[in-house]
Amino acid sequence: MSKQVNITELRIGRNIDGTPMDADQWAEFVAAAREAAEEFGRDIEADEFWVETHFSDAGQYNGQTEESAVVTVYWTPHGLTTAEFDQWAVDELVRKAGELAWEFDQETVAVVHGGRSTLVEATEVK
Repeated sequence: MSKQVNITELRIGRNIDGTPMDADQWAEFVAAAREAAEEFGRDIEADEFWVETHFSDAGQYNGQTEESAVVTVYWTPHGLTTAEFDQWAVDELVRKAGELAWEFDQETVAVVHGGRSTLVEATEVK
């Protein structure tokens, strides 16, 4: 049996100004991205959601190779997925991505949803 699910991703990289962050900070960044993804799943009141993290040591950003992680939220909506709901969901995750970029000194964090990718610049947490 199969079921249809939505997929929303946060894509993060390890480098700060071309230099990899230390291992503890990288682990903290990945954990914070996972928490943001899990919070997203709770915020949208999905019928069901789960989060997976996949790592690569060969990501590219601005021509530089860096470790990267993709944090994926798989979720089933509690009703019909409308364009308005999709936009609200993405706006919430974009806000969280901007805060993550600020907190971990990143130029951007990518949010991917519904075939659309948004590079989110750092936003100061208030």
